[in-house]
Amino acid sequence: MQAPAVSHDPRRRGPWRGAWRTAARAVFSPGNRTLLIALTALLTLIFLVVGSNVAASHEPRPHDLPVGIAGPPGAVSAIRSQLDRSAPGAFAISTYSSTAAARTAILRRSIYGALDLGPPPVLLVASAASRPAAALLEETFQAAAQAQRQHLVIRDLVPLPSSDSSGATAFSVTVSLVVGAVLGSSIIFLVTRRRPLTVRLAAPIALAVGAGVLTALVTNVIVGAFTGQFLAIWGEATLFFLAMALPIAAFQVLFGLPGTAAGLQAFSVVGAPSSGGSSTAAAA
Repeated sequence: MQAPAVSHDPRRRGPWRGAWRTAARAVFSPGNRTLLIALTALLTLIFLVVGSNVAASHEPRPHDLPVGIAGPPGAVSAIRSQLDRSAPGAFAISTYSSTAAARTAILRRSIYGALDLGPPPVLLVASAASRPAAALLEETFQAAAQAQRQHLVIRDLVPLPSSDSSGATAFSVTVSLVVGAVLGSSIIFLVTRRRPLTVRLAAPIALAVGAGVLTALVTNVIVGAFTGQFLAIWGEATLFFLAMALPIAAFQVLFGLPGTAAGLQAFSVVGAPSSGGSSTAAAA
């Protein structure tokens, strides 16, 4: 019995091939080339942003995190050697002659925390400066104290405010100002591209001052996240907005509206990952 013959009639596959070719010609037509280039550029930018930020935030480890130790020289040397063995390169250790000196260094943001060898051992931190750094120091020195059968006392010199105990409000404000700065600089560029330089400079400054006022109004008055800090929030939000908007505006002057993407790439692909992403800058 003969096997059934397989048909190789090109007419059976012809309509499908023709449909694919027609669709391909339509997609890659000269009229769509600009759109395809733009989509390719955007996908490349998305890949770089996602890749760089995920790589920076995935399993972050401390690197030369500034910490202090106060105590007798022999005990300080022993703790330093222990940290170098358990976490090489993780901490940049400074020694202090007294607890008061270490406390001053923390309040001046010279270090993220300090261990007073005691007894009993006392860990000084400032979670408002960096909650991830404070948590890392607590975990590290708690383990060291337990290994020596000691009880570690933890004192938070500058805790986060009760109205923002997780730090989520500050993060939300930052993201909101980034979005506002990008949109604001782009709209101002389109509206003022043929206006005098003084107008083009005054517009983002005025927008930044207004954004700072509104940020302080929302966080300080309406939500009540940072009560009693209206002027401080206003100033910090204004300066942060300018730090985002002015560099993007400079890229727009050089490259036109596509300069917005160049500015975003500088901040998102290079700036955010190199600063540690969502973790503390020094602990990344």
